[in-house]
Amino acid sequence: MTSSRSVLSLILALSTLAPSARAAAPVTVQTVVADYAKVHDALARDTLEGVPEAAGRIADGAAKMRAPEGFADLPKQVVEGAKAVAAAKDIKAARAAFKSLSTPLVAWALASKAPNLVAIHCSMANASWLQASLPIRNPYYGASMLACGEVLAAASSAH
Repeated sequence: MTSSRSVLSLILALSTLAPSARAAAPVTVQTVVADYAKVHDALARDTLEGVPEAAGRIADGAAKMRAPEGFADLPKQVVEGAKAVAAAKDIKAARAAFKSLSTPLVAWALASKAPNLVAIHCSMANASWLQASLPIRNPYYGASMLACGEVLAAASSAH
């Protein structure tokens, strides 16, 4: 019984140390895309709610991101675009900055055939973006032209 308590005590002690003792998981493009989706969704809904925070996390994550093969400049470009989105004072500025954030991510997604992402282009905005599934939800025009866009590429599991 004493040894069982000792083992249990040791496990409990180690579990409290585990989060700080563990090395942080590497940041990947997929990690960054999760917060990108939050920015996309907000802009498509014509709001900035949560956008500065999500864009800040994108910038922080991208700064630690290991560049995918063939995309050495991707982390730097994503950081710059995310900082611009985070600093936007209104929806018009956020949408303009979203273009600079989306451009490198769309290029990566198209080249890597990223699963579970749909790349869409809006000729009216002269810009592309990523989203997890259809239907099209245009972040550049929101409710006024929510369905405006053309699918560039989609993983079969994204539909």
